[in-house]
Amino acid sequence: MYLNPMNEFKPLDEWANGDAIKYILKLQKTSKPSTVEAAKIIMKVYFKWLQKPDVVANIKIKNIKNNLKREDILTIEDINKLIETTDSHMYKALIALLFESGGRIGEILKIKVKDIQETDKGMIVCVPQFKTGNDYRRSPCVFSAQYIRNYITYCALNKNDTLFDLSEVAVWRVLKKIGKNSGIEKPVSAHKFRHAQATDMVIRGYQESIIKKKLGWTGSSRMIERYTHVADDDVINTTLEKATGAVGGKPLTTLKQPEAVKITEYSLQLSKLNEENEELRKRLEEGEKRMEKNQMELTGTILQMKTMMEFIQDSNPGIKITEKGVTINDPNAIKAWEEHMKKEEKDREEKNRKQLEWMKQNQPELYERMMSDTCSHKNLNLNLIETGTTLKCPDCGKLIQKGIPLRKNPGDEH
Repeated sequence: MYLNPMNEFKPLDEWANGDAIKYILKLQKTSKPSTVEAAKIIMKVYFKWLQKPDVVANIKIKNIKNNLKREDILTIEDINKLIETTDSHMYKALIALLFESGGRIGEILKIKVKDIQETDKGMIVCVPQFKTGNDYRRSPCVFSAQYIRNYITYCALNKNDTLFDLSEVAVWRVLKKIGKNSGIEKPVSAHKFRHAQATDMVIRGYQESIIKKKLGWTGSSRMIERYTHVADDDVINTTLEKATGAVGGKPLTTLKQPEAVKITEYSLQLSKLNEENEELRKRLEEGEKRMEKNQMELTGTILQMKTMMEFIQDSNPGIKITEKGVTINDPNAIKAWEEHMKKEEKDREEKNRKQLEWMKQNQPELYERMMSDTCSHKNLNLNLIETGTTLKCPDCGKLIQKGIPLRKNPGDEH
């Protein structure tokens, strides 16, 4: 994401002093401050790894102030609307799990079906952790559980399957499209659901240690301060309600629950789809084989023609072959061409005569049937016999010479 644009700006192995500053100045014209600072960090780490720290010695990294705004944080109402906007069981489950687990997108895309444990109150999802160094954290999922069950049932996933076989880029695109279709004017991305979960937990009054544990932050992390700040008013209202029992403001909401997918309905549907896919696969394979055969035949014909043209041109200087056609100016070349064509015709006739003779000896029934199919000689291929050869029609008794039927008696009609 960061190194490719740097390499496009200038091949990274060619960077020297001053190139880093030029790239940062260019990046600042089109990117947000947070993106610029992230690029600086990647740049410093990369060139330190290359053992070229002088290239980025003048690059200073700034601390970006908290730019989270309450009006940009997705609410549960927003998330319910996003889920309702899509008809895909996969995307419904993805949105619900991104929110309730608060997981980073890289973690969510590594989850396998076997990492999910059913409980009497929902599910426990073992989310792999890479940023903090721990292997997994167990995230309870109550409201997203049915969406996940429906998706696994609908797609008949096995325990070793990856839950969401998607790339981060694909997730970014689909969430952007769903957000646009839903009519929500807030920015929608995978990490926005993590912001939403952190804010929701702060509003509901969870202890900091629990929030940090669920979201995979270390004990010394100060990330929670960002969400405490944007949710100050909600925290105050929730705290007062718990302390006094008074109801102030609208009540806290939760994710809407979907109806369970019936296995029998989708089993029949999947069976039908599998049959249709298998039939389509066979048809495609047959089509590919026919196409391959036709291409081979066409290639062979083209090669034969090319060889013949090269032979003619090489052996006859008076013949000029171009893309527009063949030009013959030399009388000797014309004569050579005619002799060549006569030889080709003679060779072809000799080959056909041998084929006919072989058929007569080895397949007499087929030979007789071919020679006596109708009195009009429609199926008697005279091209298969040598010029001057005479055959007798077994039905009418007439002698047939190549191109001219010889009558036995004057006035006979055939």
